[in-house]
Amino acid sequence: MKRTIIIGMAALSLAGCATIITGTTQSVTIKSVPEAAAISITNRAGEKIHSGNTPVTVSLKRGAGYFKPESYKVNIQKEGFEPQEITISGQVTGWYFGNIIFGGLVTGMLIVDPLTGAMFSLSPDNVDAAL
Repeated sequence: MKRTIIIGMAALSLAGCATIITGTTQSVTIKSVPEAAAISITNRAGEKIHSGNTPVTVSLKRGAGYFKPESYKVNIQKEGFEPQEITISGQVTGWYFGNIIFGGLVTGMLIVDPLTGAMFSLSPDNVDAAL
C-alpha cells in the first residue's frame, strides 16, 4: 500500500497541475442569432480548424507551442446579415500556478504545462453572436 502511494505521488509530480486538471484542449460553444449561420475557425497560423453552422461546440487546442498560447479567428456569416469576426485567445490559467503548491515547480511549470498548452485557458469559451 505504501509503495502504491509513493508511486502515485511520483507520477503526479512528473505531470503538470494544469495538464491534470484542465487538459490540453477546451470546448468552446458558438451560437448565433439567427441560427444556422456559417462559421469557419482558423488558428494563429491561418490554418482552417473547423467549418460548419451554428450552434456548434468545438474542441480547440489551448497551446500553439512552447509557452505560446493559441488564438483563433471565428468568422460568422449568414446571407442578408453583416458578418462578424470574433477572436478567441489563450491566457494563463490559475491552475498553472498550482504547480508551486503541489510540487511540480520544475517539471510542471517549465516542461509539461508549457509543452502541452494546458497552462492556458481560451477566452471567451462561449460565443454568442448577434448578426
